[in-house]
Amino acid sequence: MMLVLVQVQVQVVVVVILSFSAATKAAPPAEADLKNHGCVNHCGNLSIPYPFGVKENCYLSEDFFINCSDSQPYLWHSNLHVTNISLDKGEVGIMNYISRDCYDLLGTPLQSNFYAWLDSANFSISTKNKFTTIGCDTYGYLRILDNNNSFAFATGCVSSCMNMSYVPDDGSCSGIGCCQTSVPKQLSYIEVDAGSYNNHTDVSNFNPCSYAFVVEEAAFNFSKTYIQNFTEDMVPLVLDWGILDNETCDEAKRNLTSYACGDHSDCYKAEIGHGYLCKCSNGYKGNAYLSYGCKDIDECADPNLNQCVEESKCLNTPGNYTCSCPKRYHGDGKTDGTRCTADRVLVLQIVIGNAIYVKSKINKVQHLIHIINEFGRIYLQPTSPIGSTSFYTPVT
Repeated sequence: MMLVLVQVQVQVVVVVILSFSAATKAAPPAEADLKNHGCVNHCGNLSIPYPFGVKENCYLSEDFFINCSDSQPYLWHSNLHVTNISLDKGEVGIMNYISRDCYDLLGTPLQSNFYAWLDSANFSISTKNKFTTIGCDTYGYLRILDNNNSFAFATGCVSSCMNMSYVPDDGSCSGIGCCQTSVPKQLSYIEVDAGSYNNHTDVSNFNPCSYAFVVEEAAFNFSKTYIQNFTEDMVPLVLDWGILDNETCDEAKRNLTSYACGDHSDCYKAEIGHGYLCKCSNGYKGNAYLSYGCKDIDECADPNLNQCVEESKCLNTPGNYTCSCPKRYHGDGKTDGTRCTADRVLVLQIVIGNAIYVKSKINKVQHLIHIINEFGRIYLQPTSPIGSTSFYTPVT
């Protein structure tokens, strides 16, 4: 049984309950198998890679079902709008509801206030998120529940300020007007509540509401204008996921009929704290959850992927590559290795060849000097009148 994130109005409890039956899983399917089942790998603009899928026989288990309704992807049969799926990181991006607590100038509730909660046993909230509150008469509680939905522990954030001039305008959530705190690891059951100490009566002219939510830290930038009016109903949140059949990779590998990793892949512990992830081995890329989904990378086709020196030859091998030096050179042919060095015989040949070449050049120069000297003696014989003298200095 799994519960999903919902918004709940005060005094009105709305709970969405999903009951998933255990699915029988086999070895990783091939890409051709998915095509034969008519599987599609996208929903709207979102890519849907296996083990996720949008129809039966296209996903690993119900946990990975993406409900593609009106070209909008949702996790399971819920209102969790999916924005991103990462196989390598084991992450799913969703849009998360915020909790709000608003009042009029007299301190009377301005609207039905909301609190948000998320219950997802097979996914956990990533530590890439932050628990965040916004307001100048504001507190926010993040309550963590155990597997039985009983209270386990809580954390929170408080922000108080008497006028807008104290709120920084540099985008930082520094504790004045905006407060953030880290989210503990491996949380799956949470409740988020926003509140006010004085119903915003002291700050209602510029801050009528308190807000609290869990948000992806990298996707949220605080603005001073949020104190007066934060119009968002949902914010980005990152969930961690993993294959939950077995606790560890070693245990999973003992049952190859249910082991989810395909060929040329490696198994890693999932960030959710239990289960595992599959990633293509070094030298391969693709979908590690498919049979032969990890394809060999041709490092030789891209100079940025290999370390072969210019004079060596790059040879692609399964999952790797080699660099070979030219004939009469030795070394590994790599820029970060022994490179390519000429053999001793070749060096001797080069030295002898150069010596012969230099000797030949010297002989030619000496012969040229001899000709010049002889020509000078002939050309500069005395031809002037008697008594005159000509001088000639031979070239040496």
